[in-house]
Amino acid sequence: MKNLFLILLVVPFLSFGQITEKKKKAIDNYANVICGCVNTVITDLHPKMFESFIYLAENGQEKFPAHIQNVLSEMTDEEKQAYMASFQKIQEPAFGAKIDNCDKSSGITEELKKETDDLTSDTHKYLMEYLGKETSCKILKVLYDMGSGK
Repeated sequence: MKNLFLILLVVPFLSFGQITEKKKKAIDNYANVICGCVNTVITDLHPKMFESFIYLAENGQEKFPAHIQNVLSEMTDEEKQAYMASFQKIQEPAFGAKIDNCDKSSGITEELKKETDDLTSDTHKYLMEYLGKETSCKILKVLYDMGSGK
């Protein structure tokens, strides 16, 4: 009887902070919609930018300047200008608005949106883990990390 009582006390604490499978599925769907949209927005930039974002996601910021130098060394002057213009374009408010529209068009509930936006929530942590492991979400993860200063 004593063991049963202890189990009944412990179970609520074990489930506290965990994310339900239903919520995980909703987060996964949300992430996939946004990632697809962001990947489409990125196609407006120089084609090498997509590769550069993937490189950044896989290798980190420390190796990124060398990557850029390598990419530039293989380009003509015109291509260099177009590539560098893409870096400027991603800093423009219009580009940020396109990325924001991806989030707004995701179809997520307001409650789940609040949870994913709360940097201390388990829901946000799960979303970041999902973005980090999902191949199609690498660019969104890089943009998020750049925006948050990580």
